[in-house]
Amino acid sequence: MSNLIVNNAYRILGLDGSANQKDILKRSKEIINRLKIDDYPEYTLDINLPKKFRTEESVNDSLNRLQNMKNNLNEYFFWFNISDTVDENAFDYLQYGDAASYDEAIQIWKNASNTENSTGLLYKKNLALLYCLMLLNEENDIYLKESLSNWKEIIDSDKFWSAFEKSYAVNNDQTINSDRIIDFRENIVKYISDIYHDLYLQHGNKKYVKDFQDIFGTLGDKTEENLLKPIHQSIYDTIKKLEILIQNHSTLSI
Repeated sequence: MSNLIVNNAYRILGLDGSANQKDILKRSKEIINRLKIDDYPEYTLDINLPKKFRTEESVNDSLNRLQNMKNNLNEYFFWFNISDTVDENAFDYLQYGDAASYDEAIQIWKNASNTENSTGLLYKKNLALLYCLMLLNEENDIYLKESLSNWKEIIDSDKFWSAFEKSYAVNNDQTINSDRIIDFRENIVKYISDIYHDLYLQHGNKKYVKDFQDIFGTLGDKTEENLLKPIHQSIYDTIKKLEILIQNHSTLSI
């Protein structure tokens, strides 16, 4: 998988979005030094993290992405941000790594997001991310439905984007202009579609791309390329074969 959640730079470094550049550099050096002595590091944010996921190459790549202003925004959006006690309480449960604890974390964010203020929308982003990570290991129709619903609600909300821009400015050392946010927002559906396309590939279940299309009205570039294009090509090839057969039949008839 290559999507922005699975291979997120913050995920690889075991950090949340509130980490500044000093924290990021320090953590990357720490991981590399530990890997050199075969001491594989584990962190509290390692949700459904595969064994031996961290390598020197992936850590250096993560550092480069987070030091690049354009990539940094992408990584920040598609990872958790622990901003208050609600987020902290949710993560306290996630550290146990069992289904019951995950359900507790989900409930904390769901309850806290039932508000009209913009903070509730930021909780919904954390919740959508958690659902997607859980879907990596488990096919669950409720998680699928809830994740898509949360993504749709927040990306369509001007209030969310205003809160997100402020959150990014507070937590990140790099400055960014509003045009960059606007450009990112215009492409966000494409980025999210990649997540569900990868889930479709992993589980071999077209429901992920079908349900995504039902909510967002599009399939996304990856699905168009890898799922529909071969179908269209097959139809085209069949039509050409039929045309040849008809042409040959007409020739024989004459």
